[in-house]
Amino acid sequence: GLAITQDNFMYTWMGDWSQKGGGGGGGKGAKGKGKAPPKGADEGENAPPPNSCVSLKELQGYDIVDVFCGPSKYLIATKQGQLYSFNPSDEPVAVKREEVVDGLRVKRVVQALDGVDVSFVITADGQLYVWGDNGKNFITGTQSVDPKRKLVEAPEKVPGLEEKKVKKVVCSGAHVLVLTEDGEVYTWGDGLLIGLGDKKPKQEATLNENLAPAALREDGTEKVVDIHTNLTCCLALTSAGRVFAWGKGGDGCLGTADKKDLELPTEVVFAGGAEEGEGEEGTSGSDVISQVRIGGKHCVALGTKGVWGWGNNSEGELGLGADKTEAPVPVLIDYGLKLRGLKAVSVMAGADYSAVMLPFEPEKK
Repeated sequence: GLAITQDNFMYTWMGDWSQKGGGGGGGKGAKGKGKAPPKGADEGENAPPPNSCVSLKELQGYDIVDVFCGPSKYLIATKQGQLYSFNPSDEPVAVKREEVVDGLRVKRVVQALDGVDVSFVITADGQLYVWGDNGKNFITGTQSVDPKRKLVEAPEKVPGLEEKKVKKVVCSGAHVLVLTEDGEVYTWGDGLLIGLGDKKPKQEATLNENLAPAALREDGTEKVVDIHTNLTCCLALTSAGRVFAWGKGGDGCLGTADKKDLELPTEVVFAGGAEEGEGEEGTSGSDVISQVRIGGKHCVALGTKGVWGWGNNSEGELGLGADKTEAPVPVLIDYGLKLRGLKAVSVMAGADYSAVMLPFEPEKK
């Protein structure tokens, strides 16, 4: 993990004790002086709090608007329009500045999540830029310009999206999803994971017509407002609170009981489990969802009836207690605070864990 404070101090934490700032040098990506693990502690358990790093001198005077912690490098975007990149094993002060688009603020930075060396940038005017290694899945989306191209050495616009205002981009080592301000979803890469109805890979940004506003609702008033992906499946959330999934079904992330692969976006049903009269239901009888997140092999969602989870549960990531049985269809998660009248305001999913954010309650004196 990576966090930067307003005074430009960086905090990092990672998967085991050698990577959480707990071992002096910290191994990969961890900087700062941390404490050794407590006596008898196993690696990866009882993680210490994030540890402070030295001040990022290169960023003094800049307003940081976004950070991304990837497998091969950290990316930091500033309000003034700079994009900084550095390897986790480097000293934080040894920051290399990468000029993306001079004079434009960087809005969001996303890097491939599985170690493929590729980066994406969305600028303030909604333009999508890419650079890095194409790999075997056409991950940069630039093959329409040069089919034999293996490496995009400097940031350039993704072909086919120049006239679109891009809102969000998510990617893995096999596929890319792009959401525009108009609610359109464009995909490319591995055929099964791009949701176009077949298993043929795509080398360039292709509109998923099954998620277009006209396909979701006849009058065009419903549109996709958020997208998420991991290595095997994809999720799209609409303005009407519906969730659509596609990709590989083996991990149960698609929310279907049969766990079959889905080549086209298919609606996930959030039914049952709530007390009578509690929550809202959409036109299909499913709960109305406001947030959805995808982890390594599981998903969580926030609806009017509560917090839902589905998929793999081998590490207890669905919060179902001692029963670590997987849940191929969404089930309501009891986070133990219902009697206090606390309702979740946000959810998140990590590689093998989930988290719920609750409203702040000041301590009573």
